[in-house]
Amino acid sequence: MVRQIERRTHTKSRKGCLQCKKRHVKCNESRPQCGRCERLEIDCTWPVKKPVQASKEEDAASCPPVKEVVTTTVSPSRSSANTAITAPPDFLDVENLKLLHYWYLNTSLTCAQAGQQHIWQTSVPELGFRHHFLLRGLLATAAIHKATIHPDEAEELLLQSSRHMDIALATFRDHLSRPDPATCIPVFALACLLVMHRLGLAQVQTPTDPIEELCILARLSRGIKPTVSIYWDRILSSEMGPVVRGVTERKSAAAESSFPEVHHLADLINENTSLDETYKKNCLSALEDLHSTFATIPGPTGDVAQAFIGRIFSWTANLSDGFLEGLEGKEGVAIAVLGEFARLLRGTGEGVWYMRGWAGWILGEVERGFGEGEGGWEVGEGGYSMQLRRLRC
Repeated sequence: MVRQIERRTHTKSRKGCLQCKKRHVKCNESRPQCGRCERLEIDCTWPVKKPVQASKEEDAASCPPVKEVVTTTVSPSRSSANTAITAPPDFLDVENLKLLHYWYLNTSLTCAQAGQQHIWQTSVPELGFRHHFLLRGLLATAAIHKATIHPDEAEELLLQSSRHMDIALATFRDHLSRPDPATCIPVFALACLLVMHRLGLAQVQTPTDPIEELCILARLSRGIKPTVSIYWDRILSSEMGPVVRGVTERKSAAAESSFPEVHHLADLINENTSLDETYKKNCLSALEDLHSTFATIPGPTGDVAQAFIGRIFSWTANLSDGFLEGLEGKEGVAIAVLGEFARLLRGTGEGVWYMRGWAGWILGEVERGFGEGEGGWEVGEGGYSMQLRRLRC
């Protein structure tokens, strides 16, 4: 008797991936990557169901259906059914890739001294790929820097910069209103970029009122303080830690002879009995903080300026509301203090591209204000105009 061989039965996979169907093997239908494709470390694609047609007449009248597929690519080192795939930013077209390339090769190298350039060259872009508002701020700053080097392209670069920064700021403000440990580091990084961007823009479009621009920058710097304060330890231990430490490390006590002009101006303010005591206190506090800030900066330009540029503008972030209101109202004592800031800045920060010209613009505005007589700012009896005449010495 001939023995009959029984065929082993199996359930046919009707909803398997296209790769398994092509190989005529059973698919376990695990999405987004089936078991076989995961084991072979290959792309796993799935057919999309065709829409149900209402009638045969509609089928005849319609175009032949086009088969669509959804592709999921999993890196061999991270292959898992639960792996989250992050799509690249949809705004990284060729023109923006050029800006990213320019940032990497040029702008990032101007943001810090040699030992910390990797933070801006690699760490911040990597952070930006996870938080696109930071990436847009980076591209906006690169566009401004490139415009200063290639003035023939400035018009288009300014448009690119404006588009990116407008979108970045919308998300930035939302994060500031709702502080979150998950976003505190990119928020701090964008705040640093905003300072560079705001100052750098003046290299392409000379500010009509540099004092007003500086007040806007001070308000901007002050706006980030609550987030930085809440998550201070987190930021300090992050990739941005060296930047934070560079801003906060100051001498415990500044030498009395460091800046005699600052001490002389403080004496003039103290001797003025006509000043409101609260306003006088605000001005003296700003002057003392200015002295403390610049006393820690040992050299004039280059890497030294880049290393301490954050510390210089920490002064603006710490200005009191009363002093800022005096600056915005262009009151004589506050303007005199700002003149000292510009004079000290002239010998320290102008080696950095986004700082060039700022000291001169501020000093020019200050001196013009004090030289306008009756139409100018109120000087009072303190003798501040005499002090201001020495600012360019």
